[in-house]
Amino acid sequence: MFAQMFDNNYSAGDAIFVLIAVLACVFFVAVFLAIYIPFLLNLSGCLQQVRPQNRDMEPGQVWLAFIPIFNIVWMSIIVTRVASSLNREYRHRRWSSRGKDFGQSVGMAFCICSTSAIIPFALIIPYCGALFGIAGMVCFIIYWVKIAAYRNELASEPKTVYDDKPRTRDDGRKNNDPNERD
Repeated sequence: MFAQMFDNNYSAGDAIFVLIAVLACVFFVAVFLAIYIPFLLNLSGCLQQVRPQNRDMEPGQVWLAFIPIFNIVWMSIIVTRVASSLNREYRHRRWSSRGKDFGQSVGMAFCICSTSAIIPFALIIPYCGALFGIAGMVCFIIYWVKIAAYRNELASEPKTVYDDKPRTRDDGRKNNDPNERD
């Protein structure tokens, strides 16, 4: 690539510019992945702490957020489904969920600001996209911290207390009466 630049009467400055641009893109992608992968791991891990019958989505579906363009809509779906799953899990565990939105409002603000940051507002209001981008990053960090706190709170409770495996009698048959002790 660089040899062609010199053969086609491009200057060394042009080659250096292209090299810097390529390295900047690689750096941007690496930083993006270094942040996005742990974020999605956090969301997936939070959903893994929720009992399967209380989940509105499977933990593996979070990784669909890697699909370009689709992820713009999918992230808002993730936010609403994680919040409703957490709400159901809290109710199931009989924990107080009063006044909690389980990160839905700040998560939706993150989605809206992030989407607004890529819309070309430059013709209307200069730097508006950058302001939305900064606001989106702040909401992103707050949402990540909130979901991590819920994940840790759910993980602190022993899973055996809420295990839904059917109880068996000594003779191996299922005990259909949930009130009857083994």
